[in-house]
Amino acid sequence: MGKVELMGHLDSTASFTFYYPTPDLFFVGDINQMAKSALPARLVMQLASSIRL
Repeated sequence: MGKVELMGHLDSTASFTFYYPTPDLFFVGDINQMAKSALPARLVMQLASSIRL
């Protein structure tokens, strides 16, 4: 994946809030899966990497 700078928070129930400063975007959501708590981090990284600046 490309190199992106994200600031944010992951919760134990897979809710998340991330800020991507370069294009001034926020990613906020909730997967609601304790068994797959790393899923939001991968999802947000994929979304941020797919954005063309």
